[in-house]
Amino acid sequence: MYFGAHLSSSGGIHKAVERAVDIGADAVQIFVQSPRAWKPTAHPAENIAKFRELREAKLQGSVA
Repeated sequence: MYFGAHLSSSGGIHKAVERAVDIGADAVQIFVQSPRAWKPTAHPAENIAKFRELREAKLQGSVA
């Protein structure tokens, strides 16, 4: 069983992983864009790479 929480990804999607680790979560679920926005979020490649690196090193599971 995974434990996590709703956390902000403000500042980049990798920040959600950092915040999850800070509270002791072992999983993260993210929304890759706002469900209220018509315009898709353009996540910088650097943030995506940081997210993947942190996710693999620090978490047991993730769902997007």
